[in-house]
Amino acid sequence: MNEDKIIIEIASYCDPELLNTVNSAIIQADFPDRVYFSICYQDDETEDLEKLKKIKNCKVKWLKIKEAKGVCYARYLCDKMIDDEKYVFQVDSHMRFVKHWDTKMIEELLSINDPKAIISFYPSTCTEEMLTLPLYDKTFDCPGTGGIMYVGGFHEGDTPFVKRLCQTVYNDEPKNHLRSVFIGAGNFFSFADAHREVRHNPDLFFYGDELFMDIKLFTYGWNVYNSNQCYVFHQYNRKNRKFTQIDNAADNEKNQLIELLQHKNNKAILKKYDIGNVRTIDEFEKFAGIDFKNRIIYMNAETGELENKDQIGKISYISNKESKYKKQIKKKNPIEVLIVDLFEDYEECITKCLEKTAHKDRVKFIVGSTMKAPTKDKQKELNIKKFIKYDKDKRYCEILSELSENTSNCFVAVVDSSVRFTKGWDNYYSENLIKCGKNAVLTSWVWKSTEEEISALGSYINIEMKVTGFNNYLPILEYNDSINILDYNAPYQTYIIYDGFIFTYSNIIKKVKVDPNLSYQEHLYLYSLRLWTNGIDVYLPISSFVARCKDEYQLNTDNNNTGVVCSLSGLRNYYSKTIESNYPYDVGNERPLWTWYKKININYDENEKDIKQD
Repeated sequence: MNEDKIIIEIASYCDPELLNTVNSAIIQADFPDRVYFSICYQDDETEDLEKLKKIKNCKVKWLKIKEAKGVCYARYLCDKMIDDEKYVFQVDSHMRFVKHWDTKMIEELLSINDPKAIISFYPSTCTEEMLTLPLYDKTFDCPGTGGIMYVGGFHEGDTPFVKRLCQTVYNDEPKNHLRSVFIGAGNFFSFADAHREVRHNPDLFFYGDELFMDIKLFTYGWNVYNSNQCYVFHQYNRKNRKFTQIDNAADNEKNQLIELLQHKNNKAILKKYDIGNVRTIDEFEKFAGIDFKNRIIYMNAETGELENKDQIGKISYISNKESKYKKQIKKKNPIEVLIVDLFEDYEECITKCLEKTAHKDRVKFIVGSTMKAPTKDKQKELNIKKFIKYDKDKRYCEILSELSENTSNCFVAVVDSSVRFTKGWDNYYSENLIKCGKNAVLTSWVWKSTEEEISALGSYINIEMKVTGFNNYLPILEYNDSINILDYNAPYQTYIIYDGFIFTYSNIIKKVKVDPNLSYQEHLYLYSLRLWTNGIDVYLPISSFVARCKDEYQLNTDNNNTGVVCSLSGLRNYYSKTIESNYPYDVGNERPLWTWYKKININYDENEKDIKQD
């Protein structure tokens, strides 16, 4: 096997990580002598270029910046440099390779037993911290998590481009080598014949690259597979990278794809776009679970399990372009906002909310407050469905638990009275929740701001959080700089609900009841866990339409921070109580408890049923 040559294709544009990517591939390979490179180097600087030319088995095509025509043209040039190599690994120029990657990837490809097999999906994240480590650091000894490519809907407007996403699959999960049609262009391992037969379209710039290749590879008879292990890490954060741009590139590529799909049986058009004749575009759409003409996504495309017979042909999502559909959604789904009034300003919260609501007639409020109940006329004016007065010693979860029991068949938003909404929040969260399916909860980062700023702004950028340790028994959350939400074109799956806001369906609030015995911080942590184990997924939309205007966040007072858990031993007892009895606020059984801990990178021993705080 050490004689089987692998050529690594890299299209690089002014990327300072290119040399590290190349050296990482060489250092981490079992047989570096069989590793070859075809690199399209797009840069005016020549220092790294000269270094690349000195690397054994490295072929380089140099383009100055003014000659650059986009990633598709660069990959087309890389394809032309393939010689007698048996395998091709197409990657991006900002990667880190895993130890033994060459041996492992060849073994995995051959294990599929398909001469037309391709392994491809969006790779694991390479964080900023990982980029600073030595290329041979032990961090890169083990493979990253694998992935299943799936579709999250269509992009806005009349474009046929779909929102491509990747669901994490862990090494010990059985979802390995599921058939797909969706490639991840920065992690694409195949027999070299795939690149000899199916070349990148040099006339494309960037936006249509993956979808055109999906169609071309399928029609030429090539089969894409996912994997539950990943042998490269990818830098998704783009803050230090340069980009080239061509005027109207997105529109040009959209029009090319529209032309192809509208004339998918026209031989001249098929020849123009180099479409194969082994399988048709109609067969591609059917297998992929996508109806481009009617802008419909079927359930198997949304889950990525394309051959799941229970999901084939079942509509999951209809494009937002369908205005009649959007109007039906708005009419059928009222929104009830649950307000825990800890600041005695629920009236201002409601007034500000209604000012920013696109459809005021469908929004009602359920309020829990220590203040005197307003008159019936005032409640009608403020769209208050129910007002519940509480004593001041009631904690947050006690109030929220009772409020949630009063919801009807609707969408539900949960806030405290310091939260303010920005314009169009009701449409934005409703449409994003529908995209995520019926077993979904949206959360949003609640930014600290002023009333003036909130009134002026349209929305904020959401941020992803990660667990970095424990404070006694509760996870510590910090900003996850390895994830840029703007890189995703649909809600991003996360695993912890954020403070002060969730948006979901009333049946989910009633299925996974709020435990009144918990403190506020315990609630955030344990409700996230209980959602997961009850089969409910949490998503983070690209934008946040909520902010907080108070200087002091009163939810963390001693009165509201004293729950029934209070310690790690208390947490263990809580799990025992919820699992072994008919406790009404139970941990669900639709997913194992340990899988949630693994998702948030907490060390949980499944055998001992215990958290290990290393």
